[in-house]
Amino acid sequence: MIARVLFTIAMIAAPLVAAPVPKELKQKPDSERILGVWMIENGSTRWYFVGDKLFAGGTNTTDNKGIEYGIALRTNGAMREMDLSERGKVSHSYIFKFVDDDIHIAYYSGDRRPTDFAEAGINKDVLKRVSEAKK
Repeated sequence: MIARVLFTIAMIAAPLVAAPVPKELKQKPDSERILGVWMIENGSTRWYFVGDKLFAGGTNTTDNKGIEYGIALRTNGAMREMDLSERGKVSHSYIFKFVDDDIHIAYYSGDRRPTDFAEAGINKDVLKRVSEAKK
């Protein structure tokens, strides 16, 4: 009797143990996915995310890093938010989303944050990955 119960449990549990993990559950957190060097799609500006900092506008990752910003990433419901700060004060507020291997950002001039990518009057850019963060 015990053998039959154990066999039944094993037959039920086996597919659950071997079930593949859905892709969305395998994703790294945003704070890891964003690390590395990105270029704005039109090639005008380089963004280098390292740790909790962003270096924007420099030429590469070892010298002339560009302007240094503190960065805070948050998920607010389905919306992802990014704040850049200078000297402890938020200077830029974005919403962003990952689309395939790119980051889409939306923002207003100033520190006001959009609430949706379809909102009228917002600026939008696409960041293309140049390289992963160095380990």
